[in-house]
Amino acid sequence: MLTKIKALLLTSLVGASTLFLAAPALAVEDISTTCTQWQIDQGLCEPGLRAMAQKIINWFLLFLGLIATGFLIYGGFLYVTSAGNDENVKKAKNLIIYAAVGIIVIILAAVVVNALLDLVIDSSTPANQ
Repeated sequence: MLTKIKALLLTSLVGASTLFLAAPALAVEDISTTCTQWQIDQGLCEPGLRAMAQKIINWFLLFLGLIATGFLIYGGFLYVTSAGNDENVKKAKNLIIYAAVGIIVIILAAVVVNALLDLVIDSSTPANQ
């Protein structure tokens, strides 16, 4: 029970710090960096909408990455303080493995999402520009 409380407290602390660190990332970009004038004239792109969606998704993935990193650190702490207890060592190793796999999945998700959003933005650009 105490371990669950510690994990919840660590996750809450990491999450709260993320809100303060990532808040500037939610600022709206200038129209010129998101859409071309031709796209705006043709109604293919709404100014700032794709950029805002990309920033929100990246912010969310950053938040998940920080939580996974917190669990990785917590798993290391459990491993160091297990004092040779086989049950605690196994629990700590599983937590470290799951956190590492989670970080890899989050990084891959960020790559895929950013590639797809860039593809959507590039595909709506006219060929003659």
